[in-house]
Amino acid sequence: MANSINVLGSNMKYLQERITVISNNIANSDTDGFKKDELVGKSFNAIFSDEMEKFLPEAEKRYGQGVLQFKPGVFSDRTYTSFSQGLLQETGDMTDLAVSGNGFIGIEREGQTFYTRSCRLKTDGNGYLMSGQNDLLLGENGPIRVDGEYRIDENGQVISGGKTVGSILLADFNDLDQLQKIGDNLFANLAGQGNKRPADGSLKQGFAESSNVDLADEVISMMQVSRLYETNQRLVQMLDEIEGLAANQIGKVR
Repeated sequence: MANSINVLGSNMKYLQERITVISNNIANSDTDGFKKDELVGKSFNAIFSDEMEKFLPEAEKRYGQGVLQFKPGVFSDRTYTSFSQGLLQETGDMTDLAVSGNGFIGIEREGQTFYTRSCRLKTDGNGYLMSGQNDLLLGENGPIRVDGEYRIDENGQVISGGKTVGSILLADFNDLDQLQKIGDNLFANLAGQGNKRPADGSLKQGFAESSNVDLADEVISMMQVSRLYETNQRLVQMLDEIEGLAANQIGKVR
């Protein structure tokens, strides 16, 4: 019975983590450029089988037999980000900039390069283009300086004062799982330069990319996961009561 409670406990921990992820998605459903997260669960059976395969040939075929037979619950495996395109919305504000298709805009913060899908631009006192969070917008050859008004074409060319003053850094990545959220809709490339590749997307000035969160789907998922959590909680309480009752009855046996 104690093992059953432990199994239910691991299930509840996994479900609680799913609730946290879904809650964050819902909270950011109106955040421009936000990419939703998904939590992947994995049974202990699968985890054990993967590890055994490293040491025991054909462990997966033998798994589930004899000493290799375990069924103790579900655990969190990993959280991954869905990079599906959000809806592009024309804002009429030429300081808005978004990516259409594949690619990320380069941003510099505290000397490090990060990437975003959508941002609102402004200029600092020296005319350099910056994001709304005061991060430098990066060009292929470093920060971009404009002289008054400017426009950005679909290839990222920045035209100001009747001439091209820079080309916005637009990059894509071979393995998107190597991108880590750091806040403010910025992503860090954990795999270094070898993970980068040219982007085939385009830039849209005067547009913002909405979140790719489907609010209705997330609310439904929240309801389903919450019910599962409550069911597991009730089962734990029930088993605990049964265990207590059994202990009391055994204590009365003379």
